[in-house]
Amino acid sequence: ILNGCMRIDQRNSGAAIIYTGPNSQYPVDRFTVGLFGTTYAGNVMSAQQVSDAPPGFSNSLKVTALQNVSFDANKLGAFIAHKIEGFNVADLDFGLSSAKSLTISFWIKSNKTGTVSVSLENGVADRSYGATVTISQAATWEYKTITIVCDSTGTWLKNNGSGLVLGIGVANNGSWLTGAAGSWSATRAVFNSAQTNFLSATNDYLAITGVQLEAGPTATPFERRPYSVELGMCQRYYYRIGSAGANGTYLRFATGSIRNATLGEVLVNLPQKMRITP
Repeated sequence: ILNGCMRIDQRNSGAAIIYTGPNSQYPVDRFTVGLFGTTYAGNVMSAQQVSDAPPGFSNSLKVTALQNVSFDANKLGAFIAHKIEGFNVADLDFGLSSAKSLTISFWIKSNKTGTVSVSLENGVADRSYGATVTISQAATWEYKTITIVCDSTGTWLKNNGSGLVLGIGVANNGSWLTGAAGSWSATRAVFNSAQTNFLSATNDYLAITGVQLEAGPTATPFERRPYSVELGMCQRYYYRIGSAGANGTYLRFATGSIRNATLGEVLVNLPQKMRITP
């Protein structure tokens, strides 16, 4: 997991993303928060990097209800997702008889108690595993772990594509992308039917941090990388090359030349080898 401590936020610098309808964005690097369905009205929810965190951490990712949201056939749900590059999970032997086990660990907090869906799926979304954790104390950081035996069938990318997707449920209408917990299936099921609606009332929230996924049946202490290392790893996927100003967008660390009266070219030096051509 990259940026599991939620420290890197190149896009927003901690500002909230406001969702008024179906949308999926990055409130922090490498983690998307998506709202799905139709017929939403007004400001539905927000997602952002915040400073509320358990001991040993400085930030978390928080999703907050901005109105009372009742999910139905048109209002499907919301969840947090993290895509892991295939190169980084190739050692788990997904799709082979030698498939290993893995352990997911994270800290989670909400103003209400309830059930949270946790899922894994492949990049083409035709194999998935569902699990659940329970928030037993309101407004209290709780540490959760889940151990899963990796899938021995299916198609799993082991290149620079999406090798594995981790999902954490926020709300669901009770049937959308819902499946049983505890086994791999040939469907896309990122929610359990017991999923609690953590957006049912204004100011309801769900926050996570310290997200880690590792080989083996045991959760180890969170891997704390230097900030510069974590930033560089995130910049493989996204790098903001310009900053907005009164006269437009300014490029930094760039050289350029004028070719003629109407054409110029600029060379931008990226800090990392990108996963794909930008």
